[in-house]
Order: sequence, then C-alpha cells, then structure tokens
Amino acid sequence: MLTPEYLLRCASIGAWLICLGSLSPAVARLLIAKGRYLDPIWAIAFLLVLNRLSFLARVSSTFSLVTALFLALVMAGFSTWYQRHDA
Repeated sequence: MLTPEYLLRCASIGAWLICLGSLSPAVARLLIAKGRYLDPIWAIAFLLVLNRLSFLARVSSTFSLVTALFLALVMAGFSTWYQRHDA
C-alpha cells in the first residue's frame, strides 16, 4: 500500500538524486585538478547528499556510518583550513 511516508521517502530520494546530479560537475572538476573557487564547498555538499541518500535508501548501516564519518572529517579539515587562510 502506498502510505504517505513511502511517497515522501520516494520523493525525497528523487530530489536528492537531482541534487547529486547538479553537484557532480563540481566534483569532477576537482578530481581532474581544474576546480573553481567554490567547488570544494560543492564537493562537501555532494558528500552530504551521498550520506542522506544512504540513510533514506537504507543501503546499509555501515555505508551510512562511514559516509557520515568521512563527511565529518572532511568538513572539519576544510573548516580548519579555511579559518587559517581567511585573513
């Protein structure tokens, strides 16, 4: 039966997939070392999308926790770097 929760979960997954697609060019530019100024921020948002999708789609608890850990470490490193270089 199509419950409201199921419909919202499907809509959320679709919306996050659209977001993932829109952030992919920034990640690709970073991977080929031709990133623009804000691309690292969009890459962090990309990691957040992967994390949210892993929780919504219930892929596996290990994958969800690993993406959450990786996201936290990247955000901490990026924040620290930015604060040291923002003068």
